[in-house]
Amino acid sequence: MHQAIGAVVIGPTFSRDIASGAGADLQVILDGRRSNAAQIVGGYLNQIAQGVAQDAVAASGARATPQVSIAARNWFNPSLTYRWFLVPNLIAVIALLIGLLVTALSVARERELGTFDQLMVSPLRVHEVLLGKFCRRS
Repeated sequence: MHQAIGAVVIGPTFSRDIASGAGADLQVILDGRRSNAAQIVGGYLNQIAQGVAQDAVAASGARATPQVSIAARNWFNPSLTYRWFLVPNLIAVIALLIGLLVTALSVARERELGTFDQLMVSPLRVHEVLLGKFCRRS
């Protein structure tokens, strides 16, 4: 499944405005949940729109390059509040670190008790032993 980061809304008079040398309007709708990627896509779309305007001027022989004004709108996070994407990431990182810490402590306890060698001679692979320790509830 592909997800769009940005969409472009081109008005009905866009090409006519560019050809006449007047400024044209373009709306860019960006996914605010991935603000960094959305800002990069917005910058690329801005460069593409300016390039289209310059190409249209070169084809028509006009002297002045019309300006394309871009109105960017961020959906799902209109004010680009960092908490909406930072807090869930912090929760996931903390949960992962706690899981790794519990796994490491469990392996250390097994070594101290001398039962870790029994695990290593079992038909389980190393990642299966660690996954079992990770999922084990003590």
